[in-house]
Amino acid sequence: MSRLKQLITRLRRPDMREVAVAQVSDKYSEYPSNGLTPVKLAEILREADAGDVLRQMELFEEMEEKDPHLFSQLQTRKNAVTGLDFEVIPFGDEPLDKEIADFIEEQLNGIESFEDVENDLLDAIGKGFAVSEILWGYDEGHVVVQDIKTRHQKRFFWDTLDDSFKVRTKDVPEGILLPANKFIVHRYKARSGHTSRAGILRVVAWMYLFKNYDLKDWVSFAEIYGLPLRLGKYAPGASDSDKAALMRALIQIGSDAAGIIPDGTSIDFITTEKTSSSDLYERLARYCDEQISKAILGQTLTSDSGGGSYAQSKTHNDVRHDLTVADCKALASTLRRDLIRPLCIFNFGEDKRIPYIRFDCEESEDLTQTATILGTLIEKVGLRIPTSFVYEGITPYQAENIFRTNIQTAYNVGHYKRMTEPGVKALRPYWQYDAVNDSKTRPSHLAMDGRVFMADDPIWDTWFPPNGFKCRCTVKTLSKRQMEQRGLTVETEAPRAARLEDGRFVNILPDPQFDTNPAKVRYQPDLTGYPEPLKKAYQEREKGNTPP
Repeated sequence: MSRLKQLITRLRRPDMREVAVAQVSDKYSEYPSNGLTPVKLAEILREADAGDVLRQMELFEEMEEKDPHLFSQLQTRKNAVTGLDFEVIPFGDEPLDKEIADFIEEQLNGIESFEDVENDLLDAIGKGFAVSEILWGYDEGHVVVQDIKTRHQKRFFWDTLDDSFKVRTKDVPEGILLPANKFIVHRYKARSGHTSRAGILRVVAWMYLFKNYDLKDWVSFAEIYGLPLRLGKYAPGASDSDKAALMRALIQIGSDAAGIIPDGTSIDFITTEKTSSSDLYERLARYCDEQISKAILGQTLTSDSGGGSYAQSKTHNDVRHDLTVADCKALASTLRRDLIRPLCIFNFGEDKRIPYIRFDCEESEDLTQTATILGTLIEKVGLRIPTSFVYEGITPYQAENIFRTNIQTAYNVGHYKRMTEPGVKALRPYWQYDAVNDSKTRPSHLAMDGRVFMADDPIWDTWFPPNGFKCRCTVKTLSKRQMEQRGLTVETEAPRAARLEDGRFVNILPDPQFDTNPAKVRYQPDLTGYPEPLKKAYQEREKGNTPP
């Protein structure tokens, strides 16, 4: 066997080892933010510039833990991506291209908590890079993904000799090169330069430091001026024991709001007004928060409290959406290179065309506004608009979205009519919301899963499926016996919020523009211009068809 063939054979075999095995040290930190000063911060950053990012990554981790505003902004940035649906797109139109794409999509959907994998990789936004290790396995003759585990950034470094990227392992603490097709390495460049300097947290580190100093001084200020000064006065000739008793009383009043003092002594409370000084601390803290928001989200109106016109807020939201689109494209590129490509090589060969992954990050068009405009042009102006105009600009993904939603709507309309038949309703008066309960189920729909309401409860005017594009939820009818056997109870109020099993707290609302019962919405055509016999025929038909 030639050397080239040996190399190809090796490339098609996955590395089954767990290389960067989790270590106890990954969970602990030297807490470099303790006693953080400009000098110490500069030292940490210079170490990272030399390739050793350990202390920098520990500092970044602490910054997220200690600064709630910083943490919330980063989570907002990440959640904008992790909450999106995705699709795997074939490279071309060949049958094999479609087969490969279907296999890849099945693999990705089979990864437990794929959203967590996305979230771990998006940690690169703050820290410049993020690494996850792929644990390969075999299933029915195919190479499959058994698990994907995040690896702490402090385990990795750049070798100063050749700037090669290495990982410290349990067996080789001095570091080894990353094995091929074994790691997903997601990089984010908030600015040009080396990856160790490219993370957003590097940009906001100085704002964090200044805010940290400010908060320490603000707390000291509050401690000094938050309570009035307690001044004790003792009578001339008071003994040492009387003075000691007075001092104890002053201390007790400060901590317990109670105390006793010797007869003939007094206590005065002296207050000071330092409002202007307090405002100075608050303004500095707010300024630092605003700069952090600008660095992470590109704007402030959608994150920080404050005024602003509608035009300004829309512009700022557009800026944030642009960042989401960029994050989606970057993550998609990384997943295609480090995850989809190896899956394709191992299962179909290195010469096959690699499919793409695409996140649905496009903002939905305001269909209500569009419909109003088109209605005005057609009814009042008399403009003829071809059907192709309405569908112009719709992507294949959007077209499939609309098609599937319409199919599901038609099914649930028929299902509702069957459920509301007098005989069925009398025998099975209890209705239970049923979500698919998989990785693609919306959190709000998942929060409704299993809830039971009476058939005539007004909640079904809002929550009867579909409750969003491509919603797969449905409603089941139950008898009294089934309710008792399953230990179910009937709810009487529409839920507003709930905490899911994974800890997420969600508001329970249908998707926008899906808060109606499709079976109760009847189409009313505009009969203007129709022949009179046709109009009469339609009107006669409608007389015997009242809304359900």
